[in-house]
Amino acid sequence: MVDFMRFPVVPEEMRKSALGYVRVAPGTDVDESADAQRAILEGYATSHGLTMEGLHVDLGVSGSAGQSRPALAELLKQVENNPGRYAAVLVSEISRLSRSVVEYEALATRFEEAGVTLVSISEARRGEIFLEWVREVISELERKMRSDDIRRGIQHRKERDRRSAGQD
Repeated sequence: MVDFMRFPVVPEEMRKSALGYVRVAPGTDVDESADAQRAILEGYATSHGLTMEGLHVDLGVSGSAGQSRPALAELLKQVENNPGRYAAVLVSEISRLSRSVVEYEALATRFEEAGVTLVSISEARRGEIFLEWVREVISELERKMRSDDIRRGIQHRKERDRRSAGQD
C-alpha cells in the first residue's frame, strides 16, 4: 500500500482545490491504467486535505510533443482562466503529462505562472527515497565523526595523564 503522507505537501496557506490529469498511452489497457492513475491521484488528494474538483483524462493518447491532447488543453484552460482557484495539478508521474523535456518545462512554467503547484506523485516519492538515503549517509558520517572525536579525546586525556604522572 502506498503511504501518501510521505509525498510533498502543498503549503497549508494555499487553496485546497486540485485538478488531476490522467493520460493513457495507445495500446495500453485503458480502463485499468486510467483507474490506477485515478486512484493514486485521489489517494494523494485525500491524504493531503485537497478536494479534487476535476479530473481531465486523455485515453489512448501519446505523450509525445506536439500530439493533440484535448483533456490537457482543457486542464490548462481551466487553470489559466481561474487564477488562484486551484492549489495543485496532480499527475501520477511526469510521463503522463509529457514525454518531452522541452514540452514538460513549458507546461510546468504555465502552471507556475497560474500559481498552481504541479505535483508528480511518483517522482516526488523517488525524491523522498533519495533524500532519506542522503540523510542516512549523513547520519552515519556524523556518528563516525563523533566516535572519532571521542577516541581522540580519550587519547588526549591518556597522554595528558601520562605527562602529568611523569612530572610528579
